[in-house]
Amino acid sequence: MLTAQQQQALLLQQQQQQQQQQQLQLHFQHQASQQQNSQPLAQAQVATTMVASETLPG
Repeated sequence: MLTAQQQQALLLQQQQQQQQQQQLQLHFQHQASQQQNSQPLAQAQVATTMVASETLPG
């Protein structure tokens, strides 16, 4: 069993991680809005590399 202090510490950690993830998402959304012109190109590259890796033998 966890003590009340340990439970509080765990909750704090989880909340901090969630906040960090939200900040990251905001950051990436901001970057994406700046890079909308080059985004289709990047997506196409990802698609081709995925296909290439799937068709490789073995």
